[in-house]
Amino acid sequence: MNIVRCIALILVLCISPVAFASAADGIHEDISVTIIGDSAPMISKGGSVTIVHPNEDGIPNIQTAILRNMNDDILNDSVDLFTNPKRRHKFFQAALVRSAQYIKMVQGIFKVAGLPEPLAWLPLIESEYSPYAVSQASAVGMWQFMEGTGKRYGLRVDKYIDERRDPRKSTLAAAAYLKDLYEQMKDLYPSDSDGKRWRAVLMSYNAGENKIIRVQQKCALTGKDLLNNKEIPLETKRYPHLMIAALTIKDSPEEYGFIRAEQTSEPEYKTYIINQGKKKGAALLDINIFAKKCRVKAKEMRELNPAITGDWLPPYEYQLILPERAVLPVIAIGDEIK
Repeated sequence: MNIVRCIALILVLCISPVAFASAADGIHEDISVTIIGDSAPMISKGGSVTIVHPNEDGIPNIQTAILRNMNDDILNDSVDLFTNPKRRHKFFQAALVRSAQYIKMVQGIFKVAGLPEPLAWLPLIESEYSPYAVSQASAVGMWQFMEGTGKRYGLRVDKYIDERRDPRKSTLAAAAYLKDLYEQMKDLYPSDSDGKRWRAVLMSYNAGENKIIRVQQKCALTGKDLLNNKEIPLETKRYPHLMIAALTIKDSPEEYGFIRAEQTSEPEYKTYIINQGKKKGAALLDINIFAKKCRVKAKEMRELNPAITGDWLPPYEYQLILPERAVLPVIAIGDEIK
């Protein structure tokens, strides 16, 4: 059996957030664990993360706005894509089931951001609501961030974690990104009464805002609409239609041959801030062994912390989500975890 020499000491504190260090108690100064409160997994309940203030200008209903001037053939084909058993029916059903786990959290974050509620369902078409989704272009997570865009919106990506896979943190980043896209499109579409600005936002999310802005500037000179421009890939033109198709189906899934996914009650979890310190040559905590010591299955620990990509807890301050029933061990410096 492998033996890992640990230099960490992890202690559970059942009080308000507080870091600790006490040489007399045999606790290394660089090691700390902080309980930051009871919470459901991936759900933000206060804390230091802030996105944007609610939109005081009032953002129009996205579903009603985008439906105007849509291509009926593309829209009908988009519905068929999700509902046809020979196409992606089973995948969309799985996406609906997964969405039940995250939708309340996403809706809450988007409400704070002042974004339309329907946008909370965007992962249905981005990733089938899977934190582990990876595209051919290497976009990752529920919101399918490229690494550069993810880092621009505060998501950490290194050899230990990929926060594009963190449902809560990636949703915070997606809310900020969508809000920015909407603001950027104001110059191109001062009024959104015809839904064109929201279509441009969705197309920008799919293809990148620089491309959409450049093409739209050309469209302004010719009077053409983005949906009719040959420079826009078919996949991007189809994107707003896929969104409307997904929204239509999720509102009445039974009518389209799907089983409605009921939201389940949220289990109780705690979030811990764990800091192993950065001593040179120090052994890191193996997540499989650590889970065993916490009396939690390693699979469950990984599912609650999908951003962790390897077998080690990161060697810096990190928020780890564990079930309420978990028992964090006291690990003295130099102790062996078997």
